[in-house]
Amino acid sequence: MSEESFKGIKIGDIQNSTGVAIGPDARVEIHYHGDVLPPPLPPAEFWPRGHAYAAAPHFTGRAGERAALSDWLAHGPAVRVLRALGGFGKSALAWHWLNHDVDGTAWPAALWWNFYEERTFETFLAEALPQLGIDPRNISPRQQVNVLLSRLAQTNTLLIFDGFERALRAFGGMEAAYQGDEATGGKQEVEERDCISPLAEIFLSGCMGRTEWPGRLLLTTRLRPRVLEGHDGLLVQGVCETELTALDKADAAEFFHAVGVRGTRAELEALSETYGGHPLALRLLAGLILTDPRQPGDVAATARLDVTGDLVQRHHHVLEQAYASLSTECQRLLCYLACFRGPVAYDALCTIFNPSPRLGILGHLFKRPIQNTKSDVDLDLDAALRDLQKRGLLHAETRAATQYDLHPIVRRYAYDRLAAPDRASAHTRLRDYFAAIESPPKPKTLEDLAPVIDLYHHTVRAGQYVEAFKLFLNRLGNLDTQFGAYQLQIELLRAFFLDGEDHPPHFTDEGYQAWTLNSLANCYHTSGQPRLAVTAYEQAIAIHEKHNDKKRLNTVLGNLAAVQIQIGALRAATDNLRRKITLCREIGDEFGEAVGHQGLGHLRAYLGQWEVAEQELAEALRTFAKQNEKESQCVIWNYRALAGLLQLRASPSHPALAKSAVTSARCALKLVNKHDLGHPYPRNYVYAYWLLGATLRADGQLAEAEQHLHKALTICRDINMMEVEADILIELGRLATDEAEAERLLAAALRAGYGYVLQEADVHLELARRAQSRGQQATVRTHAQAALQLATCDGEPYVYRAACTEAQVLLGNETTK
Repeated sequence: MSEESFKGIKIGDIQNSTGVAIGPDARVEIHYHGDVLPPPLPPAEFWPRGHAYAAAPHFTGRAGERAALSDWLAHGPAVRVLRALGGFGKSALAWHWLNHDVDGTAWPAALWWNFYEERTFETFLAEALPQLGIDPRNISPRQQVNVLLSRLAQTNTLLIFDGFERALRAFGGMEAAYQGDEATGGKQEVEERDCISPLAEIFLSGCMGRTEWPGRLLLTTRLRPRVLEGHDGLLVQGVCETELTALDKADAAEFFHAVGVRGTRAELEALSETYGGHPLALRLLAGLILTDPRQPGDVAATARLDVTGDLVQRHHHVLEQAYASLSTECQRLLCYLACFRGPVAYDALCTIFNPSPRLGILGHLFKRPIQNTKSDVDLDLDAALRDLQKRGLLHAETRAATQYDLHPIVRRYAYDRLAAPDRASAHTRLRDYFAAIESPPKPKTLEDLAPVIDLYHHTVRAGQYVEAFKLFLNRLGNLDTQFGAYQLQIELLRAFFLDGEDHPPHFTDEGYQAWTLNSLANCYHTSGQPRLAVTAYEQAIAIHEKHNDKKRLNTVLGNLAAVQIQIGALRAATDNLRRKITLCREIGDEFGEAVGHQGLGHLRAYLGQWEVAEQELAEALRTFAKQNEKESQCVIWNYRALAGLLQLRASPSHPALAKSAVTSARCALKLVNKHDLGHPYPRNYVYAYWLLGATLRADGQLAEAEQHLHKALTICRDINMMEVEADILIELGRLATDEAEAERLLAAALRAGYGYVLQEADVHLELARRAQSRGQQATVRTHAQAALQLATCDGEPYVYRAACTEAQVLLGNETTK
């Protein structure tokens, strides 16, 4: 909550899901999915809606898999996973099934989304929802998830998430387009299957186990998302999965005949078995046969291919031969196509290979037109594109403007063929292309920034890191604050970590390194990924220590301590706050020292050291008052309200503590309103409404408490402020009188609070109390023991005191402190 800890969240007027502006006196209604009917579908120019798949011609076979998909559509649960390694034809199967086996009149709201092209879940929400008749502009991404769940719950809506592995951590980062089936390294395999976006996990969790919903969600993916599994690693009930394997040899023979390969059925089936029925390898093999200079179209042409080694080696050899058979010009074109992160339009290729000066993004920065890099490829573009298609190396999608795309395996292979200097040259040319594209100086949507993001990507890939850093600061540094796009901002920053996040970003200037690490950590912290934030903060601290930069060091120490409190690392947080105070005294930073005392006051309250906590907060408040720091004063009053709540939980026989806490919370909200501290950074409203609602609940003023908690949750979700969402949901769960509603709120709190140890302890305590009211003693003990284990943190005296006390009472062995 310290103003040093985060960049502000700058958005316009915050509105609820009905478009009503939220002010200090507004009453906010929360509409959970299922409460209202979804809007009607807009007219569709194309069916299915959304993206299109650049399908290769002559799809054959997979009759059993197609039948299974149709049976699932008619009778199955809401979620199905179609899983396989790269090259087995997941996307081709799903696209063919959708266009040939699904009745469009029964499923008018069928939407295909290509995560190979647009990887972030937030972008999916913003761009796909309008195609379902939903205007996402006046509702937050978190509320957009609820609206989409509502549509699935009530209508025949079919969503197909193609290439969903791109939304998982294993394929995170802007380099994912060039990645093979192997894991990224540095994380456990299980963790790599976590969704990058917390919103994606919330959406999948909302779909799981829904056997009664009319809507359907199909995922094609190389990896199964972990959120779809139970603790035993098996699929949860109500989710089904198909693992796609080799193409049947009879189907393979039919494919070869369809594309024009001559040979007996026995010869073609034997050829398929030699290459393991791998669809991509067979398609490339067909291309080699059809273009063989000696025996074009004759299966006998394969006699000269190397069939030694295992299947992986044979697949690689086919790809190697397909590439080697190209002319030098076509090889170069294929490699340039591989440099794009996704599909590329024909018009773009014409522009890139016929450069002309335009003003564009960099032109505006430098006040002159920028000449695209002169083409070093002299080729007949149309003929080369046709040749690549004939050989199975390139796919075209012509539903609207013609676009070309590569299979991820082909993209990876072709990209790896570029030597470092050629790779830098290719990305420089693409950088120049995107630099010449005009983009709005004041973007209103993420789509407005698409050319800037591509420009940034190619600038990084061209090795121009300082230029990319400056572009980020000038054009992309407010993605989190303007759009709540924390995950996209994380991916952009991670592009500087060429050797992984265990190593510093790729700058020679360590000042750039430290800034990048601190900014990345801020995004991790706010977006609900606290442990990743700790690692990045610690790396930034090491750089500041190396340069003895006490001013920046003390700031990052405070940021780190704030996260450590949330994850239960209370001993380390204490040490870092004390060190921050010492450093501030050495350099005469009175404000920074006060922020350190503020943090210690917050921490002492969790430790149950009430008098010491108040002394620390009072000392900080004196400095903030002297310096007229209104926002910092607001934080102090919020911390006092929280301390009162914690003391009340540890000493429930002192009800006067609740009234004192209410007074503190009202002081905080008054400061926010009087000094406009909620605009343009509304995080202050989140804390003020949450803590006022919580203290009012403790004081028995339930109606007003619910009103403020609803306001807090709405704004929290509007700005994707994940680090406090679980706290608000817990309070709403405590208020709920309906058991089903309480269970839903607490389940949501447990998901939102994952990784935040203190919040997890509080959720388990509330679940234990609910079980106690139902007389379920075994469940009480399970949750109370979990809460006690979490709340113990680093052991005495570094324990979450209020939670420990409550857990011990529930377990029947309270210890007096």
